[in-house]
Amino acid sequence: MLAVVAAVLVGATAVTALVVSARGADRQEASAAPAGRAAPVTGTTVDGSDVLVFGDSVARAAKPVLQQRFRDVEVDADVGRQLRDLDAELGARAAAGNLRPVVVVVLGTNGTTDGSVVDRALDAVGNGHRLVLVLPHGDRDWTPDVQEQLRAAAARNPDAVRLADWDAAAGRVTGFAPDGVHPGEQGSGVLADVLAPVVAEARTSLP
Repeated sequence: MLAVVAAVLVGATAVTALVVSARGADRQEASAAPAGRAAPVTGTTVDGSDVLVFGDSVARAAKPVLQQRFRDVEVDADVGRQLRDLDAELGARAAAGNLRPVVVVVLGTNGTTDGSVVDRALDAVGNGHRLVLVLPHGDRDWTPDVQEQLRAAAARNPDAVRLADWDAAAGRVTGFAPDGVHPGEQGSGVLADVLAPVVAEARTSLP
């Protein structure tokens, strides 16, 4: 579907596919905002060596800025990734010994799910981890439900889950891709600003 330079324009056909498909946002981003080009650091750089950003194409779009703002962060971002698969994917990483203590979850652009997936993910990864759930931004029909599910999951798990309100902060963003979902360089910097204090607080709560 969170590179960071201004996204190229897409045609009307791609925009139509974006609206009617739950995975359209990710498919458009794959061509509209390719990842990998370095963006200048415009904010404070902090330690990210214990942080995994696990997400969809919103994370992919923001990856170059996140990698510069969070030193040594790992960003695992796949186009089309679904929130419903969170427990299985994080569980597999944990079982392989390949899961950092603080996991920033940037999912929900491609569809909603039962919020219990967060509870199952916590069971799968164990007590030595903290999840930072990023509230998605966009005009998709399911976005309010995703936000509600994530808020409820955080309320059920106050020790292990933190919320990062990207949706509220997105009002300060001026450089979205044409879909209004994927941030450009300036928006990725805003996302990093939102994440930094939440990640720091999650880190201090680790056992």
